[in-house]
Amino acid sequence: MQQTSSPEDMPIIPQAPGGVRMVAPLLSAGIGLALIAVLAGQRWVDSFAAYFIAITLSALPYMLMGALLSGLMEVFLPPTALAAVTRKAGPWGVVVTALAVPLFPICECGIVAVVRRLVRKGLPLSHALTYLLAAPIINPIVFASTYVAFQDFAHPLLRTLGGFMVAVGIGYLFSRIKPENALIPGFLTDSNGCGCAKDNCEEPENPESRLQAVARHTRMDFLEMIPYFLMGVFIASVMKTFFGDNLMALAERYPIFGPAFMMALAFVLSLCSEADAFPAASFTSFSLVAHTGYLVLGPMLDIKLLIMYRSMFRGGFIVLLAGAIVAGVTAYLALLEVFL
Repeated sequence: MQQTSSPEDMPIIPQAPGGVRMVAPLLSAGIGLALIAVLAGQRWVDSFAAYFIAITLSALPYMLMGALLSGLMEVFLPPTALAAVTRKAGPWGVVVTALAVPLFPICECGIVAVVRRLVRKGLPLSHALTYLLAAPIINPIVFASTYVAFQDFAHPLLRTLGGFMVAVGIGYLFSRIKPENALIPGFLTDSNGCGCAKDNCEEPENPESRLQAVARHTRMDFLEMIPYFLMGVFIASVMKTFFGDNLMALAERYPIFGPAFMMALAFVLSLCSEADAFPAASFTSFSLVAHTGYLVLGPMLDIKLLIMYRSMFRGGFIVLLAGAIVAGVTAYLALLEVFL
């Protein structure tokens, strides 16, 4: 009689992390393009490679710092700390949440998981929305990377101001909505969903365990960000190589085209806020207002975030939230057009 192996007896085949599996094809494509550049000497390939390499090398250190900061926050800051800071502020809680964001910085790649955990720990929905939208922007590493990308203080300052104004406005706008009307059914009663990426969410106790947890979170966040970033850099490099002159002509002829195009680009590229300024800075023909639209909208609303929002919010609420974000950013850009 033939014996059958139980699942426990089967050999375990190691699986590469999802980020690694996604990066491999992109790196292969990049190596292939580099070989084409060497063998064929095509001018467009040289231009594409220059854009791709320059943007990637400039942004990677900030992505790594952002992942490390996120890991430190996840391990060393208790999930109830933000609620403790903001809950006593009463009607000013939304503003206090936005002002406290630099103390609890995190990029949008991990923001939804953190907000899920905060809401389950009792953070009011309006405060959670404010933190969700402001944290990826009002962030010291994001400020520094935006300054390095554009080499001025106007871009990071206007980005920070826009993130604050839009996040606070949306926090108050949605303050009357009941959590059960915004959150997916069973969200608040689900005891297993702590916002971690694993079932076992016990906090590490000794220093060595904590450092290992920081390293683990940093690695996971970095590998999660890399595929989106490389794909975004790829798209930006293609557009700069093949459509740069046409985009410049449209931006000069139709002033409204610049902000609309850059906001749409931010939505499609779905880049991490620690690195998204570098592709945007390569579009030198666009105005400060157009760049600001990209820098403010991207960390609040993109394709990646829409998918992640679905793990927490109802579909109808996501539509309302997306509309409010677009309207808020557009209103902010209109103010900049008047006063700049």
